[in-house]
Amino acid sequence: MFVPDAMAPTLLRSGAAALAVALSTAAATSASAAQEPLSYTWGSDSAAVVVVEFIDLGCSACATFHRESYATLFREYVSTGKIRWTLVPFVSGQFAGSMEAAEAASCSALQQGGLTLMTAKLLHAQREWMVASDRPTLFGDYADELGLDRGAFEACVRGHGSEPGIRAAGERARELGVRATPTFFMDGFPIPGALPLDFFRELFDKQIERTRGSGAALGSVGHRTHGLGRSSVALEDRG
Repeated sequence: MFVPDAMAPTLLRSGAAALAVALSTAAATSASAAQEPLSYTWGSDSAAVVVVEFIDLGCSACATFHRESYATLFREYVSTGKIRWTLVPFVSGQFAGSMEAAEAASCSALQQGGLTLMTAKLLHAQREWMVASDRPTLFGDYADELGLDRGAFEACVRGHGSEPGIRAAGERARELGVRATPTFFMDGFPIPGALPLDFFRELFDKQIERTRGSGAALGSVGHRTHGLGRSSVALEDRG
C-alpha cells in the first residue's frame, strides 16, 4: 500500500485520531501491570519523530524490511538525529520458535553490538532455526559465529529472564491492534507491513517537516511512544 503524496497528511491525522482510544486503554493497562514490555531504543531524545517497530523474528516480511530498508533508514534518519527508533520484539503466535529467538536477541543485547548482530542473523537464518530440533545449541552456535561470549549468552538464555518482558510486549501489541508484522507506529500513526523504502522516506520526511514547522509532534509523547520510552533499553549505537 503506497500512500500518495496528497493523501499522507489526511491519513496521518485520521490515523492518530483513530488510535487515541486504543492508546489510552493501553496506557491504563500498562500502568497497572507489574511487567513492562521489553524494547530497545536508538536515537536522540530530541528527535523530531518517534518510530516504534513491532517485530516477530520468525516473520519473513520482517526479514525483508531489515534486509532491504532498515540500514538505510537508520543511517538517514536515526544516525542523523531526526528519528528516535524503538524495536519491540514480540511473539505473534504464527511462527515456530519465535519466543526462543526473541530471548536469544535479548540475551545478545547484554554484549556490545550483540543485539544488531543477532537480530540480523536470526532474520537471515529463519528457515534454519524455525525447523531446528535443538534451538538453544543452534543459537549458541550463532553467538560463537558473531563473536559473542557464548557462555554468558547461553546462561542468559537458560535463565529465561527476558520472557516476561517479551510476553508483555505481545500484550501491548494486541492492545494496539497489531495484526501484521512488522507494524510501525510513527508518532502514533500505524504503518503495517514491510512497505517500500521510498514510502517510509516520504512519510518520515513529511512528518519531520510538519513537526519542526509546528513545534509539536502528532499526538502527545505518550501516544508517540506507547509508554515504551521509560522501560526500553536505550542503546547508544546500533548494537
